[in-house]
Amino acid sequence: MEGRELSDIEVANLLICMQQNMLTILQGRPGVGKTSTAINVATALGIYNPIGSGPSLDFLNVPVARGWTGSRDLLGFYNGLRGTFQASKTGLYEFLINGEDVKDSASVRVVLLDEANLSPIEHYWSDFIGLTDKEGRDRPIDTGAHGLDRYIYPAKYNSLRFIATINNDSTTENLSPRLLSRAPVISMDNVKVASEGYLGGHLIEMEGALSLSALEAMFGRTAEYGDNGYGGDLYEELQKVIDTGLNISPSLRESLLLEGRKQQSIIKYLDVAGSIMVENKAQAQDFALAQFVLPHLRGEGEKVRQALSAMADQAKSNNLERSAQILERILNDGDSYLNSYSFL
Repeated sequence: MEGRELSDIEVANLLICMQQNMLTILQGRPGVGKTSTAINVATALGIYNPIGSGPSLDFLNVPVARGWTGSRDLLGFYNGLRGTFQASKTGLYEFLINGEDVKDSASVRVVLLDEANLSPIEHYWSDFIGLTDKEGRDRPIDTGAHGLDRYIYPAKYNSLRFIATINNDSTTENLSPRLLSRAPVISMDNVKVASEGYLGGHLIEMEGALSLSALEAMFGRTAEYGDNGYGGDLYEELQKVIDTGLNISPSLRESLLLEGRKQQSIIKYLDVAGSIMVENKAQAQDFALAQFVLPHLRGEGEKVRQALSAMADQAKSNNLERSAQILERILNDGDSYLNSYSFL
């Protein structure tokens, strides 16, 4: 498709991230293909027709504006003077209402938050943060309205997904650790990394939109691939790269110490990705380190620089090319900013 070209393995990685997480973040410089990638994925899944007329029932493109402060900007608010819920002009409220019925959850439903960090995501997206955990999926969003329309259940059938595109410059907001613990960050700046290898998988007949059940069976947390037990072993090998940095600079513990939700997300990802990228499992580890761990990086001083340099060297020796590139970029940027190092 027109726009950013992705290899088979990059597409598989994107689909795994989307299926296993309510929010997937695409990060990179302007023009690298973040928005076109999101639109192309929706088109390929059969949930969006770029030359069609009228809004799609299963894909919504929301341009985020500077100055959004809360959910009323994204979703809407209850207008007490009129006694009704006043939906935002983004169209998200209507989109969610249309997807509440079981029959409408046959395919995945995707919301694109374009230029998402022009405003703080954790503020305007706050209604959805609690829905990212499995135990919170049935949690309703309270619109404040009276009567039967007060509560909506956007994640009840596990069909809703968000893709957020972000840039890093003086006009954008930082992502909070609370948000990063719930979303992989796919760097689109890595354009010269080889992504070849055999992809294991099943051929399916596709007629119309690819069903949510098919996506879950192939890429989700309960995917058939996940029964091979790759995740734990691949995670232990990945932890050695992280420990290299922690041993040199213990101050990075706040950034690199993986617990609870983040650890389980990585293992679930590696369970599936390690089974799909069967020819070179290091690529699965590379994606996991680059998307789930390195976005948390933040530190200052010479010890941090030494730690990141050692991690970059180990990543190279383990064929973790994406992660090595990201670490080198962090080092180069940090050297220009008085030894202050961060992913974003």
